[in-house]
Amino acid sequence: MKKESQVKTEILRQKSTDLLEKQSKKASSQLESEFLKLIHELQVHKVELEMQNEDLLKANVKKEIATRKYTTFYDFAPIGYFTLSGDGTINELNLMGAAMLGKVRSEAINRRFSVFISDNTKAVFNLFLTQIFSGTAQESCEVTLTPNGSAPIDVTLIGIAVVDEDKCLLTAVDITGRNRKEELQKQSENILNEIQAVANLGTYKFEMAADKWESSEMLDAILGITPDFERSFKGWISVIHPDWQELMTDYFYNEVIGKKEKFDKEYKIIRQNDKVERWVHGTGRIILNDKDQSLFLVGSIRDITRQKQDEEKIKLKNRNLVDLNAEKNKFFSIIAHDLRSPFTVLMGYSLLMDEDFETLTTDELQEMARTMRKSADSLFHLLENLLEWSRMQCGLISFNPESFLVRDLVVSCIELVTETAAKKKIHINYDIPEYLTLTADIQMVGSLMRNLVFNALKFTTTGGAITIAAVQMPDHTVAISVADTGIGMSNE
Repeated sequence: MKKESQVKTEILRQKSTDLLEKQSKKASSQLESEFLKLIHELQVHKVELEMQNEDLLKANVKKEIATRKYTTFYDFAPIGYFTLSGDGTINELNLMGAAMLGKVRSEAINRRFSVFISDNTKAVFNLFLTQIFSGTAQESCEVTLTPNGSAPIDVTLIGIAVVDEDKCLLTAVDITGRNRKEELQKQSENILNEIQAVANLGTYKFEMAADKWESSEMLDAILGITPDFERSFKGWISVIHPDWQELMTDYFYNEVIGKKEKFDKEYKIIRQNDKVERWVHGTGRIILNDKDQSLFLVGSIRDITRQKQDEEKIKLKNRNLVDLNAEKNKFFSIIAHDLRSPFTVLMGYSLLMDEDFETLTTDELQEMARTMRKSADSLFHLLENLLEWSRMQCGLISFNPESFLVRDLVVSCIELVTETAAKKKIHINYDIPEYLTLTADIQMVGSLMRNLVFNALKFTTTGGAITIAAVQMPDHTVAISVADTGIGMSNE
C-alpha cells in the first residue's frame, strides 16, 4: 500500500501535467493564430509589392516614352540647344545646334563655343558668358556664327546658369532672316529719305478721330519742328503763316473734311526753328472706312520756296521786258522826232546848194555850211546817245569815274538842243558855279542830262523856259536839277 505522501505527489504531478497540457494547447493555439496573421500580412504585402512593381513598370514605360519624346524634341527642335561649361566648352548640343555650327554633334562636343563666333561679335559673347556665371538671372545677346563652308548666321542667345553646377544652358534662335528683312527695310527707308530730301518732300498721316498726325524726318525739317512738337490740327495751324491761317482752316473743314475732296493747296508757313517764311505745297487724300467715314488723311508737303522765288523772278523779268520794250518804243519815237529836224536842215540846205550854188554868195554858203555842221553834230550826238542807250540795256557799259567840270558837261548838252529850242522859242538857262567839279562816270551823267533836257524840251510849250542848276551839297555830293515850265508830271 502506497504511502500517503507518494499519493499526493502523483496527484500533484497529474495536475501539473494536465495544467501544462492545457497551457501548451492554449500557447499552440495562440502561436498558430499569430502565424496565420503573419502569413496574411505577408500575402497582403506581397500583393502591395506586386501592385507597386506594376506601377513602377508603368512609370518606367512612361518615363521611357517621355525620354524618347524629350530626346526627339531636343534633337529635332528648330532651336539650337547647348550646355556649356564654365570656360565656354560645349558639353551637349542638339542637332539644330550642330547645324548652326556647321558640324556633326560629335565634332562640336568639347570645343569652345567662342570658336564659332565671328570676330566682330566675340567680345559681345564673352561679356554675355561672364554675366551668366556672375549671377542667376537670364541673359541674352545677339552674335554672328560663322559655320564652316556656310554663310554667317545671326542668332539670339539666351542663357542661364545651372545652380550649384559649373555649367549653363543656352538656346540659339536664328534671326538672320529677320535681320536681313530689317536691313532691307532700313535701306528702303534710307532710299525713301534720300528721295524725299532730293525732292524737298515730306510725308504725313493725320488720324482725324484722335486729332494727331505722324510726320517723316524730312517733313519735320521742312516745318522746322522737333520730336516733342504738338502734332495736332492746332499744331499744324500754328505753323501756317498768320495771313493764311483762317483761309487754310476754312479750306480744311469745308472742302477736305466736308466734301471729302483731295487736299491740294499752296500756302505760306513760318518755319519754327528759325522763324523764316517759306512756301509749301500740300497734297493729300482721305482714307474712308466701309461706312464712308473719314479715318485718315495721308499725303505730302513739299517746300516750293525756291520755285516761288523763281516765279517771282520770271514775273519781274517779264515786267522789266515789257517796261524795256515800252521804253525802247518811246525812245525810238523821241529819236525819230529829234532826228527829223537836223535831217530836214541838212536836206534843205544841201538841196539849195545843189540847185542855187552859182547864185549864192560866199557869206551865204559859209552860213549854210555852219548850220549844216551843227545839224551834223546834233545828228552825231543823237546817234551816239542811241548807241549808248543800247549798250546800257545790254549791260555793256562799265563804270569809269573821273573828275570833270559840271558846267562844261551842261553846256555841251545844251548845244545839242539849241536848234530844237530855237524853233520852239524855248529859252535854256543854266546856273552852275564855274569851277564846280564832280567825280563820276561822265558818260553816264551825260546820258542822264541829255535825257532830262530832251524830255524838258518835249513837254515844254512854245515860249517856255528850261533852267539847269547845280549846287555843292554838305555831304560832298552835287545836286543837279532840270526845271521847266511845261506840263510837269504827277507825284507817282
